Amino acid sequence: MPPTFDGKKDTRAASLVDVCQKGSTLLLLQMAQVVFGRLELLNKSLQSLSASVGQMLEAVKTVKQEYSVAEQKKSFHSLFAATVESAAELDLEPIVLPRQRKPPRRFTGPAATHHHTSAEEYYRALHYSFIDATVQQLDDRVDCEKAGLHKYCKLQSILLTGVVDQDVTASYPELNAVSASLDIELRMFRHQYIYTSAT
Repeated sequence: MPPTFDGKKDTRAASLVDVCQKGSTLLLLQMAQVVFGRLELLNKSLQSLSASVGQMLEAVKTVKQEYSVAEQKKSFHSLFAATVESAAELDLEPIVLPRQRKPPRRFTGPAATHHHTSAEEYYRALHYSFIDATVQQLDDRVDCEKAGLHKYCKLQSILLTGVVDQDVTASYPELNAVSASLDIELRMFRHQYIYTSAT
């Protein structure tokens, strides 16, 4: 029986092959690896059963520091050069500067439109905006100054130091009921268990 062909599937497969043969696709995947690789490690550490709130915040801080290193010009140049070399070895299409469109005059006014002069400059701008958006999202989601997380930080401090903060415990009825003995219990807890804190 002769094979049957589905026009839509053939077109999609051909388009996918065409995209995968471009060096720019490899570069974009490498850029995504820089961001998502660190986020995956952060995700794993945030889901740890033994991590405290302080350790989670330190993990986020560390990832943000790594992103600031990845935003250095020298770091992207190394990534770009390695990808160009890999693309040549894999016989992919070279990484070229995409066709740049001229924005409507109502957005630019009489000013001349900025155009990137090289493929590296164009993709570096994309890379930096990707990292900046990621860091901004981390700041929005994991901010110790936000009400809920700030309260958790204070509760962790009470548990680890044994010093009771009445302003924090006042909003917890179950802690107010044992407020007289809480200080003693926390001191006993500290003597019975060894703990480490990242903060």
